[in-house]
Amino acid sequence: MLQIKNYKDDHEWLSMVGSQAKGLNLVKDNNFAADILRFNANEKTSLHTHPGDHILFVVEGDGWLKFGDDLYELTTGTCYFVPGSVPHQVMLIS
Repeated sequence: MLQIKNYKDDHEWLSMVGSQAKGLNLVKDNNFAADILRFNANEKTSLHTHPGDHILFVVEGDGWLKFGDDLYELTTGTCYFVPGSVPHQVMLIS
């Protein structure tokens, strides 16, 4: 069942498994999820995979997305589709 939340109205920010970030689940389905993550400078997720895919959209800050063996720059306004089956990691600088 599809669930959608408005992050402005929800204050259930939780620790994310394998991450130093706090997160809020916005949309959840069997094959796709959308979460908002809050990182402090120099925080990151572990290198991981998961069953569903997601879209990574940077609202504020800079960092790197490790996707497989490659690094992609994260800057405010960038957006990436991340297949959950490929090892990936988010690393924030600021």
